[in-house]
Amino acid sequence: NSMDKKKEADVAVKKGLKYAPRSHTCWHVYGMIFRTRHNYAQAAKCFRVALMNDKDNSMILRDMSILQLQIRQLEEFSKSRQKMLKAKSNSKENWLGLAVSKHLLGEHETALSVLKSYRGTQEDFKEPTYAGGEIVMYENMILREFASPERVLKHLDENAFAVKGKMEWVIAKSRVLLRLGRFED
Repeated sequence: NSMDKKKEADVAVKKGLKYAPRSHTCWHVYGMIFRTRHNYAQAAKCFRVALMNDKDNSMILRDMSILQLQIRQLEEFSKSRQKMLKAKSNSKENWLGLAVSKHLLGEHETALSVLKSYRGTQEDFKEPTYAGGEIVMYENMILREFASPERVLKHLDENAFAVKGKMEWVIAKSRVLLRLGRFED
């Protein structure tokens, strides 16, 4: 499909489906072909059939969730990310994906709760790391969207130790202090 042999790809996947109509692999590949051709509705149908034949396949779930996000099916995206986290709770990407889905749905407190739960399970947050600091700053960005400036400032101060990129932290704190009118600080 990617090598300008689209007709051959179509023939091959249809042949696969003819001989193995319940093959999750064939349906998954068919969905990926439709997605590359920007036929998102057909791609979603193929991914759904693939998932009916293999409910816990993480690769299909991941591709389906990416497609759902791409076509702005945010509720379904969140459900897919929830399934992915349930299936593989030790994956950082699954925790962050669920948090992002909740953030996009406007469920700010839930997104923060997911991130807090993830942080509680990780060694990354015992010592400052860039990755851990980015998660702290993402939490702060979510807070800035809905919380009071005082809560945002408190979050920054409580988590200053976890942010390795101090310039980003200083800029975020400066913006909050400006919003509070605390110019001397």
